[in-house]
Amino acid sequence: MNRILVDKWAISSQIIIDEAIKKWFQTEKISEENNLFSVSSSEKKVYFKSVDCWINSSLWLKICDNKELTYLIAEENNIRVPKSIYIDRSDLNTIDIDSIKVEYPVVSKPIDWGWWDWVAINLNNPEELQKGITYSFEDDSVMRVVIQEQ
Repeated sequence: MNRILVDKWAISSQIIIDEAIKKWFQTEKISEENNLFSVSSSEKKVYFKSVDCWINSSLWLKICDNKELTYLIAEENNIRVPKSIYIDRSDLNTIDIDSIKVEYPVVSKPIDWGWWDWVAINLNNPEELQKGITYSFEDDSVMRVVIQEQ
């Protein structure tokens, strides 16, 4: 197993490569000038592209697609994030809306949607919040919703 090291690539890419090698996966530099590499096993091959923003593009996409992960990274970097409460689909029928301690108005939105689909804004009381949460879960693929103070 050879260790790929390219000075101009982001550290996150090198960490992925190092961890892959520790787990006995194959690593391959596909194109140094295009910052492209792969990690593979006998079952599958995953491609990665190191990017100039110092974060691996595969991770970058995951961060952008998942609001919870985005907010965690923002908080870790001292970026203010509105108070956030997460609700899983499995808790939808048992949640006690009155126990949710937030300052109204709030917004309810799926954590893993990048568009305005299933977003309810300007919820001003527990009754509106209940309707907003129900609306945010209308799509069967939504598994987790975030409630945030506006």
